[in-house]
Amino acid sequence: MNSVTLFYQKHCSPFDRLFYFLLILTIAVGMLLSLINQVFTHFIGVAYANWRFFLVIPLLLGLSALSKLIKYDSPRVYNLIHGYSQYWVLIIANTMLLQGIQYTPFPTIDTTLAMIDQWLFFDTPQVLKWVYQHKLDAFLSFFYDSLTYELFFLPGIVGFFIPRSRFKRFLLAYLLATIAAEMIYYFLPTRAPASVFTSPYFSEVAQQTHIKFDAVHHAVKYLLPPGTGGLIAFPSLHVIVGIMYIYLCVDKRWLYFIIGTINVIIILATVMLGWHYLVDLIASIIISLACIYVSHRWVDHIENKAPA
Repeated sequence: MNSVTLFYQKHCSPFDRLFYFLLILTIAVGMLLSLINQVFTHFIGVAYANWRFFLVIPLLLGLSALSKLIKYDSPRVYNLIHGYSQYWVLIIANTMLLQGIQYTPFPTIDTTLAMIDQWLFFDTPQVLKWVYQHKLDAFLSFFYDSLTYELFFLPGIVGFFIPRSRFKRFLLAYLLATIAAEMIYYFLPTRAPASVFTSPYFSEVAQQTHIKFDAVHHAVKYLLPPGTGGLIAFPSLHVIVGIMYIYLCVDKRWLYFIIGTINVIIILATVMLGWHYLVDLIASIIISLACIYVSHRWVDHIENKAPA
């Protein structure tokens, strides 16, 4: 135990300490919300998280720690292994929080969001109709679904080519933005536009968001896979994550252009396919940019404070 403590004190940077603290806090909040449900509300949730994830976390942390041994001999490999391991611990911690927030006991705000969209002159059923009349649904759905592949592979690929400083800011901004979005959902839950508007153009998958919400909150077991449909409408995790991946690629112009183009289409698809309200998109952009700014300031403060 002493050797682990010594290794932590010697090799764990101030950023890593902050990052791991926030991850532990994320997992703890997710478990607390799940406990509140067990004691008080008794909703039947969807299995976003799995106890096996806890077995993977030590392996990822161990891999991240071992990468320190090649930090100076192979800095690019170190950046890849250390950063990508931390990224996957972040993703796992995020699923723990998702597990907890699905049990929100608060009333939904979809009617309010739909009214705000009206004030913004945005009509979801009419937009959906226009998309399907112009046969853009398959095109937009292809890009919308492609974010899953970015989630799995993009940070690992880009992490090899960019400086550690950029990846640190990406990790912290990603973590702060997703925590903010998920806690907003817990206190201001949503069931998505398909629960408010009537349109034959909502896809069956998009409708699963409110069907899944109703199943959880009526203590009915949801029979489809957990990833079917969505969870959070306001704000949009698709938009937030899409912006974060654009930010990750900003140092590589050719990749920045490609990912930027793809993810702008993904962001537009969130509202054009009826997954989100327009106000979801606006709120998500504000949250993303705010968290990137906070991440820059926070990391700069940590690095300037650290001894040379």
